[in-house]
Amino acid sequence: MKESHEGKSLIDHINECKKIASGLLDFYGLTQFRFFIEAICELHDIGKLSPQWSISQKKRPHVEEGIRYLCNPYVKDEIRRRLFETTGIDKFKLPYELLLFFVKVHHRSLSSHYVGGLVELKRFIRAAADDFKIDLIDAYGIFKLADILSASSTFSEIDNLLATYTRRLGLGTFEKQIRENIISKCKEKGVPFDSEKFDSQRRIAQRRGAHVLIAPTGWGKTSFSLMRALSGNPKKIFYVLPTITAIRKFYCDLSSIFPNDVGEYFYFADVELLRRESAERDPTEFSRLVDFYRLFLPRVNITTIDQMFFSFLGFGKYHLRRFSFRDAFIIFDEFHLFTPEMIHILKAIFELYGHIYKFNIILMSATPSKAYIDFLRDTINKYIDKLVFSIENYHKLYGGKRHRINLRFDRRILDDDIIESILSHYESGKRILVIVNTVERAVKLYDEITGRMNRSSRKDVVLIHSRFAVGDRYRQEERIDNAKILVATQVAEVSLDVSFDILYTEIAPIPALIQRFGRVNRYAKSIPESDNVVIMEVPSPSPYSARQIDESKKLLRDYIDKINNRGEEVLLDILEHYDCFIRRDLQRGESVYSKTLEALQEYSKFFYAFSMRENDTILVWRKNVNVLAIPELYLDKAKNILADLRKERNYSIRKRKLAELKKYFIPTPWYLIAPYRRKLYDNELNMYLLPADKFCYDPHRGLLPRDL
Repeated sequence: MKESHEGKSLIDHINECKKIASGLLDFYGLTQFRFFIEAICELHDIGKLSPQWSISQKKRPHVEEGIRYLCNPYVKDEIRRRLFETTGIDKFKLPYELLLFFVKVHHRSLSSHYVGGLVELKRFIRAAADDFKIDLIDAYGIFKLADILSASSTFSEIDNLLATYTRRLGLGTFEKQIRENIISKCKEKGVPFDSEKFDSQRRIAQRRGAHVLIAPTGWGKTSFSLMRALSGNPKKIFYVLPTITAIRKFYCDLSSIFPNDVGEYFYFADVELLRRESAERDPTEFSRLVDFYRLFLPRVNITTIDQMFFSFLGFGKYHLRRFSFRDAFIIFDEFHLFTPEMIHILKAIFELYGHIYKFNIILMSATPSKAYIDFLRDTINKYIDKLVFSIENYHKLYGGKRHRINLRFDRRILDDDIIESILSHYESGKRILVIVNTVERAVKLYDEITGRMNRSSRKDVVLIHSRFAVGDRYRQEERIDNAKILVATQVAEVSLDVSFDILYTEIAPIPALIQRFGRVNRYAKSIPESDNVVIMEVPSPSPYSARQIDESKKLLRDYIDKINNRGEEVLLDILEHYDCFIRRDLQRGESVYSKTLEALQEYSKFFYAFSMRENDTILVWRKNVNVLAIPELYLDKAKNILADLRKERNYSIRKRKLAELKKYFIPTPWYLIAPYRRKLYDNELNMYLLPADKFCYDPHRGLLPRDL
């Protein structure tokens, strides 16, 4: 009997594909396409029956052989008779060319390039309703996922996969774990568990609607959002973050609640997995986990807003992931950090997919942007559900006095007396967080502080910013919990669940400052008797605008006494005044919304994959784009791994080698590369190299250009 994959016959592969696809089509409510998808399951690998094709000697690609066979007039008529007429598929007016197309591209993206002379198919794509095409592509994505799962799983594993990934998530099953997780974290942080607060949160979580949760840091937004999600028995939960900074921490927290049910996916997810996995682990298991995370197979997924956009905007093999968002609960955390362009794309996605996918959502933030909420309100109400505030009178949650702020606009972070003040607090046993607006100043400050300490004390100082090689950054982040002095850039603003005694920060936009305040006296064990937040001047506004910095200074000067006397509730008043800037930025981003609609409706027609490169598209919603580069320090290691990669043919080993290579990548701002882009591009590496004569790289300090 002919094998389809190593150790698996073609007939077994076909039957497994049909079984998996049938289960997933039922789960996602796409059973109207069952007969058509079963036909693809039976025919997609028919080219493997060619005498010229075998597992050991793939003389001709099986897809070409399959298309050649399916284009035979006799075969075409017979398949039409048996499948299209007798099963009722014709009632959907699906052309035979659609089946040909799906067989042709089942190892590729759905590029319009492969439509070629398929006139019937072109006519169908132009005429079919948008929601029908969306459902059809998702059904095809389910077939392709079934194809992948069958190829990488044994027969006994198929039943386990179906049982696991076609089971809804309910609050009753996980409420105990959520409660125990909160109790454990409270004990770890030395604060009492508030059972009344937990019960209140549970009641509020039952309230119907698309929730907006506004609450201060440390209130328990994560546990509340999970209870809200689980109360609706979703198919999956997506935790969507603006950046990758907090993903690893969330993974650990969520894994304690949902054992073996949590996945994380972002560009460096394989590097993170490699860090957690033992070196002896079978590479096959490693590669399978990477693929499971990439395809959003786990029932609880932590990812970034970028990855969500790539799925819905149709990049690459989007059909493999997009259907996972059907009837899912999506938690948008720290939504105030989304750019105005992101909010416009999110609005378009809500409009186009909200009804079809039956989105359930919650938007969460400690520093709410009413401008964003107002902008999305009508769209959410119309296409998702009635927008409600989880805590309607959320102002009362901000009544604490966790901070006393000292404005020192006569001083800068690198001034000698400021550095001595930081060291004085360190000597007295305080934990100090210093947040600086640029990497260059953060590194200089780190050098100044460690340069004034003895060798044994330097280990207490940790520097964290965005310009570390990925492996080095992970090592730096592992030291944060024990850091006595943490010098950081904006990466410390997002979901850093660590409490410091004192914050020194440069002036920044109001929302960023409030996030920084939240890292100090986080659990409010006592009201501060002296200043625990010091805000200083900056030598230049970058990376922010002068307008943002000036408005922040004005608002802080106007409200400083009220903040120190009345506490955090005043911060909400400041945010409302600052919202006028956000509303202006939203108006300037309106073209992104129209471009998104046009791209989906006119260019992709809700069918084709985008051909544009991801990095080029990210420029639409991110102003400062990074490119991947390798510092010369790691050049030899990278080239050795690359040489092994080019010789290796085993898929699983290649996956692991690629993760090892990515440890040495640095996300580098394009503006640093641009002046030398032609000279820095290494054709052997197929990426940019950062030479030592132009860039200084140190595993503890990160990347700096030499000319600074």
